[in-house]
Amino acid sequence: MDQSQSERARQQANIETSVPAPATQDPATAEPEPAVVDEPAPEVPKPIHRGVHCDICGKTIEGVRHKCLDCPDYDLCTSCITQARINGRATIQPGEVRVHPTGTPAAQPSEPSAVGPVVHHATCDLCESSIVDKRFKCLQCPDWDVCEQCFSIVDEQHPGHGFVCVTDPLALRQYQRVRCAPRPYHHARCDECDTNIIGVRYKCMHPACSDYDLCAKCEALPIPVHPSSHPMLKIR
Repeated sequence: MDQSQSERARQQANIETSVPAPATQDPATAEPEPAVVDEPAPEVPKPIHRGVHCDICGKTIEGVRHKCLDCPDYDLCTSCITQARINGRATIQPGEVRVHPTGTPAAQPSEPSAVGPVVHHATCDLCESSIVDKRFKCLQCPDWDVCEQCFSIVDEQHPGHGFVCVTDPLALRQYQRVRCAPRPYHHARCDECDTNIIGVRYKCMHPACSDYDLCAKCEALPIPVHPSSHPMLKIR
């Protein structure tokens, strides 16, 4: 081997020995990798019932609104009705419905079921047929219901009143127990529907009406059946 070849060999050996070996890290002193934290799902905003205040705390109701079916205007928020149940206080009349005015929900695919349609113990006040499947109950009238087919014309036949859709008859079991409780019988007939008045009786006190009475159902109709200028005496 000549001098030039030996010189190149020494240079190559110096290069290989000068390359540093990869550093090894002690596991005890190694920094742990940051844990992956799942971001919380965004909170869905609660629906706000504009112009509706809780009759206990006086705040605008957000989320679920609990409306009494027997009182003309009585609503509670979830916090107050929960606290009332814990304390055992009677804060509302029996008969409660939950209203969620958040728009029309998306239609869900119906699953085949062997159970037949639900038959409600109620008659449609427009077509006088037995209500099956969906029952729409008026929130202002003491006893006024329509079937699903007639609900499309309530804006004309029963304007200005709100409705709640009832699909399970058991949802109104408290209200039904109240309706089945003994009610006073009046020796008078309703001058509109010509039925014996049971429960609340409304008697006209106008001098021009010597003998005019209405039952609670007819008195609550949105389209007046008697002049609104005539004062009515409420007799329980």
